[in-house]
Amino acid sequence: MATELNTLVTASSNNVTNLIGFQQQNIYNLTLIKRLLPYLPLYEDFQVKGIADHAGGFGTDVIKFRKFVSLQAAASTTDLTYDQVSVTALTEGTNPEGLSVTTSEVKTQLAQYGNWLKITDIAATASLDNTIKESMDLLAENAGQTIHKIMMNRLITDATTNVTYPGSITDVNNITNSDVMTSTIIKKAVRTLRAANVPAFPDGYYRGLISNYQAYDLMSDSLWQDVAKYAGGMVNGGLNLLSGEIGKMHGVRFRETNTVLPVANTGPYNTYSCFIYGPDALGAYDLKSQTVGSVNGTTNRGISVHYVPVNTPTKDDPLGLYGILGWKAAFCCLVLDPLRINKVVTGATQ
Repeated sequence: MATELNTLVTASSNNVTNLIGFQQQNIYNLTLIKRLLPYLPLYEDFQVKGIADHAGGFGTDVIKFRKFVSLQAAASTTDLTYDQVSVTALTEGTNPEGLSVTTSEVKTQLAQYGNWLKITDIAATASLDNTIKESMDLLAENAGQTIHKIMMNRLITDATTNVTYPGSITDVNNITNSDVMTSTIIKKAVRTLRAANVPAFPDGYYRGLISNYQAYDLMSDSLWQDVAKYAGGMVNGGLNLLSGEIGKMHGVRFRETNTVLPVANTGPYNTYSCFIYGPDALGAYDLKSQTVGSVNGTTNRGISVHYVPVNTPTKDDPLGLYGILGWKAAFCCLVLDPLRINKVVTGATQ
């Protein structure tokens, strides 16, 4: 079938060429979404919004997320006395002073990302289309890794308000290889989030994005629950698994990533980071016509997939010696509320 597709694309009939080109575009879109999503474990936890066409979002057209400050503002991150909550009984015929609603804003703007590659007519035809398929797989991985790295960079840069260290350590430079991730540290991080009134996700759990080295140590803890112990879906008394989920502990469901790189302290020892967060901690915008999380072969919406078949003469390629595969997306993300995220920094078993 693959060989026939290439033959038909070179046919003189425009109808045949357009039909097969559309079918190939559909296949490549489906290939991209299949290979893209595993690289976006953070994406489903972001508060994602879309911008309609012709509505700005680039350059000086700044995008704003507004946050309404809780009426029950804690005096500090460790003080659970909510001094704005009145417990004074009303006086007959007298209205209370009333409360004020305040908001804060975080701003960002869209940026465009993408990449492409050439495939020669010889490579496309002599390899029975494997070259095109494998190239599409590689581009899908490139798209997923690019967008995930953008999100991770934002998380690493901006999620620095709440940081939990092992034991009594208060400085990252005092961490050694023996200060590994444990269930006790996870409990401390969860305590911090709950003390700040950070809600859990609808399933009752926080999310944890954990580095490979920390996951190795945490899975050795006797309190760790592997996904095999609770998988099977809610109808069977378990949980519907998240993409990339490896297990849970103390109210946190964990997904593993190799994109949180170790950082050497002055020890010198490598330190590793895990991010535990609740809903609405992270925000993202994309274009409604290029929604990152949805690739649609019929409408060509989603991360825009571009395909120019081989043997398609153009001004720059008059003999049709190569085809082109590529992707592009408009995307931006930011930390909406640093208080909803706890960064856990530890050493790790080497």
